[in-house]
Amino acid sequence: MNTLTEIANKWETDKGTRFKNDHNYCKYYDKLLNHLIEKQPNILEIGIKAPRGIGSYPSLNTWDEYFKNAKIHGIDIWIDPKEPVKESNIHLSQVNQASKDELTNYRDSIDFEFDLILDDASHYALHQSISFICLFDKLKSGDYSGYLGSVVT
Repeated sequence: MNTLTEIANKWETDKGTRFKNDHNYCKYYDKLLNHLIEKQPNILEIGIKAPRGIGSYPSLNTWDEYFKNAKIHGIDIWIDPKEPVKESNIHLSQVNQASKDELTNYRDSIDFEFDLILDDASHYALHQSISFICLFDKLKSGDYSGYLGSVVT
């Protein structure tokens, strides 16, 4: 099996190491998340519309390849209905991370919990705080769940 970094590089996401300015998050994600590989995790990524990469949602494709049995959910302020996802286990929703109302409506529309929530949207602490507050109760409790995000200061 390929490492998460190798998969991210294949899809050309900025979470890998393929390009000079990539963040190399997958080096750490691989260690933190590999316990979910054989499970059927529900994963939410906030901020999925990438400025570059292969396909419209390269990060979601990365998660799909890494977590073979996952249900992957992506939310973003910019969802283009002309760019559908072909994989049946990937679900998209248009939600503005800066809007408490939109995040609350999204939270109330789902009837399951997430094993993992990744916040890669605006990178503003205020927006991430809103997301965390609105979505935290949809995160499974226990040793195997988590909320990951990066903040630009």
